[in-house]
Amino acid sequence: MDAFNEFSFDLGHDVCLIVRVVIEPGRVAGSYPLGGGPVEIEEIWDFLTDAVNHFKYHRDKLKEVQYSGGPFRKDVESVGKIWGACEISCAKEGQTAAAFVEAVIHAYTSAHMIVDLVNQHRAWEKIAKKEGGYVKELYDMIFMPNGQLLALKAELARPVRIPPRSKQV
Repeated sequence: MDAFNEFSFDLGHDVCLIVRVVIEPGRVAGSYPLGGGPVEIEEIWDFLTDAVNHFKYHRDKLKEVQYSGGPFRKDVESVGKIWGACEISCAKEGQTAAAFVEAVIHAYTSAHMIVDLVNQHRAWEKIAKKEGGYVKELYDMIFMPNGQLLALKAELARPVRIPPRSKQV
């Protein structure tokens, strides 16, 4: 792969998403629409869809307690050129397959939210003006260079809100 920028995202459970993006000679980072780049948030979301299926396969079909598949990696390719790569790995030896699934689903839902923000930015503009705060910050981020990746990082850094389970009767 050519020279690249690397973005690292903590997904929890010592699981990490790494996105490598090719640096295009002569192309200014801010010259992509809506804070995009050679690797767009939709491509990361597609990768995370594959990653969820991969880790669920190890957990549910192979019945692995400890994940044994090594880093999950895919190139981002378009028109016969590799524009980047995405990878899920874990710093902790012997992490459970269930922990990978939970971490990657969190990343998947966060990326989906950013995809929606980018695709529906006109509707989100009204919400951002009305709500202010975090929603406005996230909305403003998508217009910055590498803004889609910055917005994903911000969304992943938010505490996960899991609704309380109802008691079984």
